[in-house]
Amino acid sequence: PIEGHRRSCVYACWRRLAAGLPDRWPWVFVGVMLGLAAALIFTHGGSAAGMLGAPQETTCGGFPSTDPGHVVQPRDGRVTNVLVTGGAGFIASHFALMLVDSGGFNVTVVDDLSRGSIHTILRLQELAKAAGQPLHFAQLDVARQFEMAALLRERAVELVVHFSGNAYVGESMVRPEDYFQNITVSTVALLRAMGSAGVSKLIFSSSCATFGSPTQFPITEQTPQRPTNPYGAAKLQAEQAIIAYVKARKREGVAFSAALLRYFNVVGADPRGRIGPHLRHEANKLYPRIVDAAYDVVLGLRPELRVMGSSYPTKDGSAARDYIHVTDLVDAHVKLMAALRGNSLLYYNVGNGMPYTVLEIIKVVERVTGRPLPFTLSQERPGDPPALYSDPAKIKAEIGW
Repeated sequence: PIEGHRRSCVYACWRRLAAGLPDRWPWVFVGVMLGLAAALIFTHGGSAAGMLGAPQETTCGGFPSTDPGHVVQPRDGRVTNVLVTGGAGFIASHFALMLVDSGGFNVTVVDDLSRGSIHTILRLQELAKAAGQPLHFAQLDVARQFEMAALLRERAVELVVHFSGNAYVGESMVRPEDYFQNITVSTVALLRAMGSAGVSKLIFSSSCATFGSPTQFPITEQTPQRPTNPYGAAKLQAEQAIIAYVKARKREGVAFSAALLRYFNVVGADPRGRIGPHLRHEANKLYPRIVDAAYDVVLGLRPELRVMGSSYPTKDGSAARDYIHVTDLVDAHVKLMAALRGNSLLYYNVGNGMPYTVLEIIKVVERVTGRPLPFTLSQERPGDPPALYSDPAKIKAEIGW
């Protein structure tokens, strides 16, 4: 109707002009100008809503861009049978270990071992046995929906913590199809498997990469989610699938709750030295995270460290990131397990809240190890924002993290 009205207006103005009515030419001129202005507005992205001052969408995420305030979440829920995807990987293995240490959980770890380490699984099983706690391992691709559904039923799973998926920004720029498959597609398959098996609680491992390159800091839960690389885009699509699934189940009157955790840069290892990152796959050699690469240089596994980017608008020109210890991160998951209920949908940024640059991290590694860390400066990596750091106030206030 707007397009038709625009055409009618412009046509009427030009018709009067062609009629050659000298006494009406000022009004004809005004009409022509108004018609052309309307054409420009509607052709170049204007809208009636925008003209009337309606709020404009600022994010492609699934949550409001205005702060709804902090709501303390009761943590009186109880689950026993927990399935952990990607359990042979860095973060998920530390989460499984925390469940073993806590006691009272039947833990099922799933991993296809495409990147996770069987040595990590063997170590977890050894630690669980010593603690007298059950831990079951299944080698399985999460995207195999029907096999996952059968496993969920067999293990009587009550809650899934979904860690699995590729996690290298640089690699995602080269092989984006792998990331949409291993993150987005796998998450949808897992949702279907959970629905089939009647499992109603999910905690999802998301990422600060969903925020892209924000212009305001610190990053809060209301920061627009506009990813700048396929890794962040795949995580955001998985978030959107989970949000839509929770809402659909709510409309049907079926319980399904979920929590989405946007991780910042995870570092460290079990403080007791029992497990740690076991990253020996090819992707880690090609696209290492800063701390892992620094360790490799100190241990003589790499000749030097390549610092990607030296002209960012940060204190020393290198990229700035928010680093969080892996034990603090998995503790947030354990606390959230008791907060999920009904059709709740929780979402949190999980970070330290303080940015550190790459060059600052290098100095820390040198100080801790007592060894020099040779490095070279190179061009920034495609898709990498200059800085990312969080404000974790929401998760602290709502679940006592």
